Parts: sequence; C-alpha cells; structure tokens
Amino acid sequence: MPWTHCGAEVNDDASCPGCGLTKEQWTIQFDAVRTFRVARRAATRVAVLLDDGADTPLEGEPFRLAPAEGEPTEGHLDDLGTAALGGGGGRFELPEVPRPRLVSVEPAEAVADDAEDAPVRVALVAGARHVVRVRRALDLVCKRLDAARDGAPWRVTFDDGTELEGRLEEGGRLHALVPPAATSARVLVGDAADPADVDEYDVELGALAPAREPRGLQQRLNNLGYGCGLEDGELGPVTRAALARFQRKLGLDPTGEPDDATLARLVEAHRH
Repeated sequence: MPWTHCGAEVNDDASCPGCGLTKEQWTIQFDAVRTFRVARRAATRVAVLLDDGADTPLEGEPFRLAPAEGEPTEGHLDDLGTAALGGGGGRFELPEVPRPRLVSVEPAEAVADDAEDAPVRVALVAGARHVVRVRRALDLVCKRLDAARDGAPWRVTFDDGTELEGRLEEGGRLHALVPPAATSARVLVGDAADPADVDEYDVELGALAPAREPRGLQQRLNNLGYGCGLEDGELGPVTRAALARFQRKLGLDPTGEPDDATLARLVEAHRH
C-alpha cells in the first residue's frame, strides 16, 4: 500500500524521494517511545530516633498531625520510627514524649515548641524529611505481689555514675531520663531505712527488639511486670502464660498468642 512522506506518495518498496526514508524506518520512527512528564509532590516525612549513639527508631510511639490544610490525624510510628504525612506542612506532636526529652530537630528550618510542660511539638517544613532525636527514657512498672507500689520512693543509679530519685506515679510507674552514655542501671524501690521494704532491679538499657519478635515481646512483658523469665527469644509456655495475664488484664481474649490486637496494646502500654 502506498504511503505519504515529505508531501509525496511513495510505493511500499520505495524510499521517500525527499529524505530517503523507507516505509519500515518511518513506521519505527512513528512508534518511538513517547515521553511523559509527571508532576510528583514531595512527601513530608518524620523519623523519630533515640539519642543513644545508634539512632534506634522510636517504634510504635503515637503521634498527632495538625496539617496546614485539612483535618488533624493520629497514628503510630512504624517499626523504623517514621511517619509519612503527605506533601504539606503543619504541626507534628508526640503526645506521650515530654519536651525535656527533645535533643534536636532537622532540618534547621523546622521549629520546636519551647514550652517545657508540653509534649514534643515541631512545626514541619512542607516536602522535607525531618529527623527528631529524643533522649531515652527509663519506664518501669514496679509491683509487689501484683500490687502497684504507688508513691513509693525510688532511686536509680546508672553505670555512668548518674543518680536520680523520686516517687512512683499512679500504677507503680517509674519514669526517668537516661544519660546518653549509660548502658545499665540499678533501681531501688522502697524506704531505704527498712530493708524489708526495698525491691531491687538491675536494668539493661540496650535497644528493645521489635515487638513482633519473641525477644521484644518478652522485654516489654518483663518491663510491665508480667514476668516471663529469661528474654531468650523463645515463645515458650512461661512467655505465653505471661502474655495471657496481660491479655486478661486488658480485657482481651487470654489466648497467649501475640496477635495484632495484643501487640498493639502491648506497645501502647509500654509506650514503645
């Protein structure tokens, strides 16, 4: 079938008299790959890391976002300590992380709220990747015979020589900021004048394993007072029994299985 090129009609087996192009070459040229331009809006991201020398992610921590446009949202940091927040700016908040734990915010254009009695809040830069570093915190639940020791005095001695003291909060909670160089601590709870009233705990301050791993499950259960023995990474009968006690306490079906609902509640109770 004749074809038209350079204003002339050309037979199938002939070349274009104007440019020398054959019909086969013209067909390939016509069907060449087309280029499309796609406009992509950069995502605003936040990574929350612990100031422990290893940049350990603050896994599972709840956050709130008040965007510059649209409705506020809530969620939990993923297992890399990150949250993707769309393309706009806004205010990012860690409602359970007090402002004194904040160490630094990147980029420099992102502004942190200075109110000491408020949680960590950061004004985000639209489209930027943010890194928020916070100090580690020692969070323990101290019990005796399954009864929380509310109001009992405590003293923590870290292996770098730092000593802190205070009184247990409601539910037997102990909260203390951890020095950056500390790797372990000894915790004394009770009246030092009465040895029978004192409970002692030796605490390792390394990073927690992810909650979905058996060792991470054991670490959190032990820290919350649901003793499951050695943190050996094995989901054995002692660990399952401890997990069932935790489930029963929170009104969950006490199966002893680390299902999604149980792990979410465990991370929430442990605060990460």
